[in-house]
Amino acid sequence: MAFSNMIDKIMDSSGIGGVEACGKILEIAKKTTKIKDNAGAETEFTIGKNYFDNEDYNAAFGHFRKSIQMNSSYTRSYVYIARVYVQKNLLSEARKFLEKLLIYHQSYSLYTELANVYLKSGMGIKIVELWKGYIQKNPKSEKGYLNLGNYYSQNGQNAKAIEFFEKVLQIKKDSLSIKEEIADIYLQSDNVDLAEKILFDVFSKSENFGIRAEQGQKLIAIYLESGRAEKALEIASDIKGYTRSEEMMILLSDAYIANLKFEEAEKILEHIKKVNPINYEVFFRFAFMAAVKEDFEGLKTYLRLIVKFVDSKVILAYLKDFEALGLKEVKLKAAEFY
Repeated sequence: MAFSNMIDKIMDSSGIGGVEACGKILEIAKKTTKIKDNAGAETEFTIGKNYFDNEDYNAAFGHFRKSIQMNSSYTRSYVYIARVYVQKNLLSEARKFLEKLLIYHQSYSLYTELANVYLKSGMGIKIVELWKGYIQKNPKSEKGYLNLGNYYSQNGQNAKAIEFFEKVLQIKKDSLSIKEEIADIYLQSDNVDLAEKILFDVFSKSENFGIRAEQGQKLIAIYLESGRAEKALEIASDIKGYTRSEEMMILLSDAYIANLKFEEAEKILEHIKKVNPINYEVFFRFAFMAAVKEDFEGLKTYLRLIVKFVDSKVILAYLKDFEALGLKEVKLKAAEFY
């Protein structure tokens, strides 16, 4: 059926809050379907979008309607008409409008908009049905599999999520972002070996500094947890130049500390101190290094700084009895805090 002929079957409702409005909009589209003023449609949409962003939904609705009058295939205006309904808390109207529109106009943006309406309406089963229907119509597109994978992942159904993400990889074999998603699911499921393999693949192949830093951080944590200090140091040395967040920089310092490269660790920690002088995680690490170097005065100094931020009776008792403790016990206790 031609797009212009869908009007007779699409909706019998009216007004922004009722059912006639959609019918009227589409009726206008039907009458003018052979005339396509792309520039005019774009202009009316832009004006409508400005009203929408300023929460004047009635005015926005009128311009989206004019946009469709000028070009009945201007999908973004249909999307924003549905969003007007959503903003008016008329989810049922938005859902009906998009469901019937999709029968005649198979646009991916309409699928995503309807999925969002289903989500807001608490209709999870309909989301699954929607994307499975998209996959049937577009089996060679990764988009349906990706959306189902994301849905299952967000709802804690990790096995199903991986199943659909793997199908995405069959279509887009080099999709690093999908590999990241799969690796994160494996980490959440404590399947560290598989996560590590995928993370290293992403880390090795990506030319994006941000992605390398993010995946490198995860790899360092895995290596340190499994006692592979040298591997952690390799990654830390690689990403040190483009790591900026405190969390990442502390993890980098851990890699250097685990390899007894205290000078490098101290440089990183001193930098953090300048940016955030009250980050007590930094003081823990300085205390640990002081203990290992048998710098007991330094150890006491940093532990005293820590108790300003952490209400710890253990640390206070440790400081009180410090002079009576032997060297071996000092190191063990400091290691506990680290």
